[in-house]
Amino acid sequence: MNRNYLFLFLFSMLMTFSGLASLPPIDRDEARFVQATKQMVETSDYVDIRFQDASRYKKPIGIYWLQSAAVAVSG
Repeated sequence: MNRNYLFLFLFSMLMTFSGLASLPPIDRDEARFVQATKQMVETSDYVDIRFQDASRYKKPIGIYWLQSAAVAVSG
């Protein structure tokens, strides 16, 4: 019985961690989210989301509001 559990555990670890090394440590859009939030805070325009000069309406605005709230709290 213990041998079956060991096999199940090893199989689940293999399936869980097999593709983990191929994932990047951060998302490639993370820098764009941060820059858009930075511009939002600097211009005090919390409705019009901009990344450099282009509008950025691909994601819901809530994530930008949460990030700008974190900037306001942390300084």
